[in-house]
Amino acid sequence: MTMDLLQWDDDLEIDPAAEYQALLTGLQRTQGFGLFFVQCSPFSCEPLIAQLTADLPQNTLTVLSLTEPVPHGNVFKAIQAHLAAHSAEVLVVRGLENSLPEAKETAKRLGWSAEKLEKLNWQEAAPLFNNFNQQRENFRDTFPHTRFVFLLPQYALDALIHRAPDFFDWRSGVAQIADDTATLAWESLRIQLGGDYDQYLNWTQEQRNRRILEIQSLLEAKNLETSEKASLHFEQGNLFAASSEWEAAIAAYDAAISIKPDKHEALHNKGVALGHLGRYEESIATFDAALAIKPDKHSALFNKGIALGHLGRYEDEIATYDAVLAIKPGDHEALNNKGYALDELGRYEDAIAAYDAALAIKPDCHEALYNKACCYSLKGETDLALENLQEAIELALEKYREMAKTDTDFDPIRNDPRFQALLRENCGSGTDFAR
Repeated sequence: MTMDLLQWDDDLEIDPAAEYQALLTGLQRTQGFGLFFVQCSPFSCEPLIAQLTADLPQNTLTVLSLTEPVPHGNVFKAIQAHLAAHSAEVLVVRGLENSLPEAKETAKRLGWSAEKLEKLNWQEAAPLFNNFNQQRENFRDTFPHTRFVFLLPQYALDALIHRAPDFFDWRSGVAQIADDTATLAWESLRIQLGGDYDQYLNWTQEQRNRRILEIQSLLEAKNLETSEKASLHFEQGNLFAASSEWEAAIAAYDAAISIKPDKHEALHNKGVALGHLGRYEESIATFDAALAIKPDKHSALFNKGIALGHLGRYEDEIATYDAVLAIKPGDHEALNNKGYALDELGRYEDAIAAYDAALAIKPDCHEALYNKACCYSLKGETDLALENLQEAIELALEKYREMAKTDTDFDPIRNDPRFQALLRENCGSGTDFAR
């Protein structure tokens, strides 16, 4: 069976009082079992529950808050356990969205292709939705005197309609409750202050997924200011990027840019995401768009240089790092990368000078030491090559020792007994090398 989504009219103003009154009337008039669905963001739940409690004094109302994914998707069992401990004529269930297939619903709504979505394992969500479909009669027969009110953000209600159509088909009513502008503004600010990309990297995947869906709830809420939407799409992009979901990150950044074309932060981060996908020409164009808005954006220049290097455009790469250094003369990473580009052009003396400049700023810059060793090896200056390689290995043992074993830059000195001994020695401890 297939079923179209409810045709929510995004341009139609919601009358909160009328929607609430329709829900209340439905609950009052329904005798015995009934299923009611309320499309609302998580931020509307508390005031809505408080209002229902006040307006249904003759009924017993209880709330089941599902703050964690339901084990094995068995919603019926969770409800049964709750009602065994809390007798109720009206049960409000909130938090079903926490049992959705993590961030995939959001990825879908951000415009992933059908081919991309087909590769996702949508069966991860099957236990939850299958439980609803298979237990439909059990709900009615086990709870004949209970009216259920499911509070769901729009994306979760859409998923329920698609994947549990048998259960949803028994609905007694559907209502939309809009958030007030002040609440949305506060929640948006809370999210923006609650983390940044570097922090997101340290979050668990589950934490990132929860925040992605929380943002989606805000984005789909009525009365959210347009300026807030751009910021929230940007945060969503950062969360996807922290999870290496580059396609979804790009879609989120594009959504931010479509609202605020001069948001150079979104352009920059989109460029980084494109680079991770190997789409370097697009990446460079996106960095240029960011630089057109903010010409002194250091990170956009730096990352543009990396993309140029990947395309073998070393002269342009060098010019870009010179632009970086004009803004930030003490950037040892830019000096090291400039040296690498000079190295690729066979300009070994100029490359060594760039590496020395990086080391003058940061004496323990092991990347520059290793690259400098490569240059000396290619120049046939064995003693200097070994000296710099040894210093690099002492600072970052395992990586450089392993790299040197196969790096063709060291072919001119590979048979030197001192080089072979250096690869066998045990000194220092390793860190990661990145160009």
